[in-house]
Amino acid sequence: MNNSWQIIGPDDFSGAMNMAIDAAIVRDIRENNGPNVIRFYTWNPPCVTVGRFQKLDGINLQACKARGIDIAQRPTGGRAIFHNDEITFSIILHSDTLGVSSTNVMESYRILGKSITSALNKIGLKAELVDHNNNDRVINTTGNPACFAAKARCDIMVNNKKIIGSAQSRKNNVILQQNSLPISVDYELWKEVFHGSNADMVKDSGATELSVELNGKIDYMGIVNSIESAFSNDLGVVFERSTLSNNILEVARNMAHEYEII
Repeated sequence: MNNSWQIIGPDDFSGAMNMAIDAAIVRDIRENNGPNVIRFYTWNPPCVTVGRFQKLDGINLQACKARGIDIAQRPTGGRAIFHNDEITFSIILHSDTLGVSSTNVMESYRILGKSITSALNKIGLKAELVDHNNNDRVINTTGNPACFAAKARCDIMVNNKKIIGSAQSRKNNVILQQNSLPISVDYELWKEVFHGSNADMVKDSGATELSVELNGKIDYMGIVNSIESAFSNDLGVVFERSTLSNNILEVARNMAHEYEII
């Protein structure tokens, strides 16, 4: 494994710019043999991201515009996520880093998921990596575009509820995994943002958030440090604290329009 990684952030950007930065880091790894990266970031303003192949059906565009909520397209797949009060981080690395086949998507999910699960356990959660051995990917498929209303093949769960949304892309020997860990969720706003999404069902049985599981005691940087520590312990990673380079930012600014929807 490539044991030297950079850890960057948290940085505050628009949705389109955040997606473009991840794409720029992917390009840097692919074209310039750049370092593996874990990047933490926040959203200014709040943003709905949709999966790379997802249609906008089910997203209330008018409500988003009225509320000042951006909509951006992710370079990864999966369903829509409303990013507001959360810990967001991307893992971007050479595909051979994990020691598995570049085509073995589920195994890379498991390896990365194990370290994320370890990080959540370090902060006092009883998290587990659950491999769903059936094809029933959702709680209620009808009219529900939201990631946290769906169970993926390999999910991180707390008290049998999904606590993190992850989406991955793999291209030209580079893995990009984007992760959304909600601190708190405004389910009334969720209902406005997602047409027909059964927010009450998601809240009651499908998904959870840090503020609920930790009784409101959230230490953002403590969680960042736990993620760093878990990857160091599990994968032997040696992290270097870094910042986004001027080159990465310039490339991202030139690409940001490709990810901007509104």
